[in-house]
Amino acid sequence: MYFDFTPEQNAFRQEMREFAQSAITPEVIEELQQQGEVLNAHSPTIYKQLAQRGWLGLQWPKEYGGGGASFMEMAVFMEEMGYAGIPMGAYQLTVNQVGNTLQAIGTEEQKKEYLPRIINGEILFCVGFTEPNAGSDLAALECRAEEDGDEFVINGQKIFTSNAHIADYIILATRTDQNVPKHKGITMFIVPMDSEGISVRPIWTLGGGRVNETFFEGVRVSRE
Repeated sequence: MYFDFTPEQNAFRQEMREFAQSAITPEVIEELQQQGEVLNAHSPTIYKQLAQRGWLGLQWPKEYGGGGASFMEMAVFMEEMGYAGIPMGAYQLTVNQVGNTLQAIGTEEQKKEYLPRIINGEILFCVGFTEPNAGSDLAALECRAEEDGDEFVINGQKIFTSNAHIADYIILATRTDQNVPKHKGITMFIVPMDSEGISVRPIWTLGGGRVNETFFEGVRVSRE
């Protein structure tokens, strides 16, 4: 038995390959070099081009403005972007992690607010999960959010926060109840990164990439 891609999948691959091979222009190379890192660099130019082609939401359901691509088509897409060295870190965080999470558990108001802006390439997210004492055991997190009227006040620290220095928002895991087992009492918030009380400090890896320490001091976020 012989397995092969369908003619449609091969045509899709060719389209992806032609884009990927032409996307790394001298201007984009300069754009990436100016960031001072080898890994995890972000190209706003390429990211916008992906959005304009509808490829940021390629695998999303059509009800959310996506292309409804199959798993095979997504494998082809990621292969071709990878072969050409297209920077995809922001895509993985914003589209795959946050966008898919919002589709699964976000409120309707959150979906209407953020999903169109994600798929149009207008905003970037980072993910605030890992802490100095909470990594693979995420339930050990210590970052706290305490109720104050219609707001929550957040205090704590996250570490290895990829793209915190360029993100517009962070999806942030916090402890909101100290009196339940540690796997409970955890709430996630969407927090604008320009909120008062947020500071970001770089950590440079041996591979030449940047991650961050992210600090939250009296950061206020609305209940909604």
